[in-house]
Amino acid sequence: MNSTGHRSGPGRRILPPRMILIVLLAGAVSGCASLPSVSSQTPVLDFEHYELPNGLDVILAPDSTAAEVVVNVWYHVGSRDEEPGRHGFAHVFEHLMFLGSKHHDNDFNLAIRAVGGRANGMTDRDRTVYWMSIPPENLELALWLEADRMGFVLDALTEEKLQKQIAIVLNELSRNATMPYEGVDREISRLLFPPGHPYSWTVAGEPSELGAANLEEVAGFFRRHYSPNQASICIAGPFETKNAHAWIRRYFASLPSGPDPVPWSAPIPLLTRERRSQLRDDVKLPQVTLAWNTPGRFQPGDIEFDVLAQVLGAPGSGRLQQSLRGDPPLAQEIRIRQRSREEGSTFEIEVTAAPGADLAAIEQTIDAELESIRLRGPSPAEVARARAGLEAEFLRGLEQRAGFGGPANRLNRYLNFLGDPDWLGRDFQRLRDCTSESVRDVAGRYLMPSQRAVVRVVPGAKETPPPIAVVRPESDPLPTLPPVQDPPDLDRFVRPGPGKPLPFDAPSIRSRELENGLRYHLVQRPGLPLVEIHLNVRGGWSADAVPGTCALTAKLLAEKAQGASDPDLAERLAQQGAILEGSSNFDASLFRLNVPRAGLEDAGEVLAALVLRPEFSQEAFERVRRMTLGRHQLEQSRPRTVAIQTMQQEVFGPRHPYAQPFTGTGKAADLAVLNLTQLREFYRRWYRPGNVELVLVGDLTPETADRLVRKWYAAWSQQPTDCEPVAMLPATGRPGIVILDQPGSEQATLVGGCETVSRADASRKPLLLLNQALGRGQASRLFGRLRTEKAYSYRARSQMVNYRQAGFFVVDAAVQTGHAGDALEEILRELRDLGTSRPLAGAELDRVLTETISDFPRRFETLESIATGLDRILVCNLPLNEWNTVRSDFVEAAQGDLATLARRYLAPERMTWVIVGDWEEMKAGFAGFASESIEVRPFRPEIQQ
Repeated sequence: MNSTGHRSGPGRRILPPRMILIVLLAGAVSGCASLPSVSSQTPVLDFEHYELPNGLDVILAPDSTAAEVVVNVWYHVGSRDEEPGRHGFAHVFEHLMFLGSKHHDNDFNLAIRAVGGRANGMTDRDRTVYWMSIPPENLELALWLEADRMGFVLDALTEEKLQKQIAIVLNELSRNATMPYEGVDREISRLLFPPGHPYSWTVAGEPSELGAANLEEVAGFFRRHYSPNQASICIAGPFETKNAHAWIRRYFASLPSGPDPVPWSAPIPLLTRERRSQLRDDVKLPQVTLAWNTPGRFQPGDIEFDVLAQVLGAPGSGRLQQSLRGDPPLAQEIRIRQRSREEGSTFEIEVTAAPGADLAAIEQTIDAELESIRLRGPSPAEVARARAGLEAEFLRGLEQRAGFGGPANRLNRYLNFLGDPDWLGRDFQRLRDCTSESVRDVAGRYLMPSQRAVVRVVPGAKETPPPIAVVRPESDPLPTLPPVQDPPDLDRFVRPGPGKPLPFDAPSIRSRELENGLRYHLVQRPGLPLVEIHLNVRGGWSADAVPGTCALTAKLLAEKAQGASDPDLAERLAQQGAILEGSSNFDASLFRLNVPRAGLEDAGEVLAALVLRPEFSQEAFERVRRMTLGRHQLEQSRPRTVAIQTMQQEVFGPRHPYAQPFTGTGKAADLAVLNLTQLREFYRRWYRPGNVELVLVGDLTPETADRLVRKWYAAWSQQPTDCEPVAMLPATGRPGIVILDQPGSEQATLVGGCETVSRADASRKPLLLLNQALGRGQASRLFGRLRTEKAYSYRARSQMVNYRQAGFFVVDAAVQTGHAGDALEEILRELRDLGTSRPLAGAELDRVLTETISDFPRRFETLESIATGLDRILVCNLPLNEWNTVRSDFVEAAQGDLATLARRYLAPERMTWVIVGDWEEMKAGFAGFASESIEVRPFRPEIQQ
């Protein structure tokens, strides 16, 4: 592998259009041939790869089954490429690339959102990635924008833009500092790598160094790293390749190459003695993280650690999941992962202790399991299960086309890290070659106790790391880029117009009902060999006599598949690479199964067994209740979670069904008095076939679906129990401001809310348009005001939440403590303007309508998103043809009196605000608010009862 970049020289092989086969394992490894493969079908991905004369790599992956085109651009630069005293430059420049360029000196996201697209970016240690997902008719516009910021972003970069983005990044760092357990990553890097190693500093940057940055230094970073010969672009989706070829040549070919990548090599050290650290944080549950340096991405041994992470941490079947979640449990949360990086990776085991558990006992348990792995390796059956899980994860990753995953991102990853996008088959060959012996060998080499870093977090006053002194040595001379020599027929100031839109039809729904009253609905989705099943029980938190009953019932039923009470069920799911989860919400209980099609029949039987034959044992009930109480304690360390839960109670009143915590954990006092009899009664009343809606989505024929549903559920007997929705209480909250005083907090968390309408109300769609304009996305008014203009906040947004019988509107922002009052005034002004001086109309309304309608096809990108959308239709008793009328409904909604609706539902006078922060630091900013409207309470890690 060429560690200096993805180039292998001018004579590098150029691949013609071809087909890459995703190699799915036909048999098992290491003596486990009896275990089935997760799939018997081989998906196919078409792509073409070539290089422009300026060094830009191009990958074209046409896919007529997708609804949108994804443009995925990688620059082979990350935080590892930063110079001493300039840490955070890669992160800052990721922000700057969205602010405009010479021929489009305006916000990049505004142009993309205006045509119904989405865009985002990210930076890590090795690379910077930008992606956008757009309607196919706007691909030329996307390439015009992408080329302009590749070649002309410095022409529009000013000191003012730079300083504003640095302020926003500093807000982001400040916000992150308030998160529980936030300092662990920084401490792990400090312990594993020597000072000055490119992986020893954080990606986000150091506040003191960012504050000292100047325009010329940042521009130099761009000139060194942002050029065609250090970039690659992958286009995936429904597009004509001849058009893509022409547009890429037109907009990118004349951009000049930049300097060659600077070679660097930083050996990854293996520690010779254990290094430990302890942090104090404002948390209730202690945590321990163990980390080791391991082989780099795609290097020998890397895949073994992916397998080992599954062997130890897979839900239900993982060794540590079983040993740490015994009775009594030692762990509340377990996360095990191989954090693969280009030069060297990190294998991490992170465990948050259960209430009352001891970190020393957790470490002893981990040590015992790792010692067994080092001596004997995992069993062949464990490796086969891990392989099945990783195969299934890969299939699921291909569903999500946009974002930082999907086929486009995967092809770019292979190209950048291996120099060749044609690596998919070899990637799976790595998995096929992994054995229990190879896992044992790499564990014995890399996971010795003397080679690890250990960071403990214990409850206490939060410790803030001291600022780093800024030392800025002389930088290398800035490279000079040659001017762009465009062809005479190219005027880059001419913005491309749209092409002809492709038609989009929502998938059809086939509905049937069994003799016992159970209804099932099939959405056929040919393609990837995956099936998603959702079992909806029309009984949610709003039906609780004692809050928490519904949530614990669903968790108790699903807990059986996690291995504690029935290891056989967990084993069967693991062999199939299946995901089975039980959850609940205000209106329903939901059991979700996702499984490769080859394992559907067996995994579906497991799901049916959980729901039809529950085991209400006292032991399992106590285990689930303890875990729920532990999760409740974790949530009370998160200011935003506490603020939203408090807002719910203030808006609806403390005993209103929709005042329960939105996380489903209930309240500690209610959990303490719940008993098994109440759960049995909830199950008896609500869990019956006539009260169930079963949703199946995937590559299934109607005949197969009918046969399986009848096999699983035909014997479920109907019970004549009243299952009508619980009558809603009126909301009893009052508007005002509640301050939850948290002395020493670096940021203020603002959450505001008010009651709105139910899911079926005719006002919902007009309110969704208002919310889109106000706070949904980077083109919204709140984002523009609080982040882009004022730089008060890294994140500001609003959301319309609508359930079966009621709904509420939420505004959510994290701001600088000293600007909390100013930010609240700005939010209230925007709310007021929607109904008065600046109603949603004209070009803004056109943009919002385009965004909303263009967003509709994205609901059908994955099997889970399709099933979830159908869940909401069914649980809220909406017409099954709603998918077919969505577009016309929003067009009609846009023609209504939106200003009147804004005054009725979103008026500032209706809002209840909960603000978590240091009141002494915030107080001066609230001088303009009526003192009688402000109530100050201490921030306690308990919601008001």
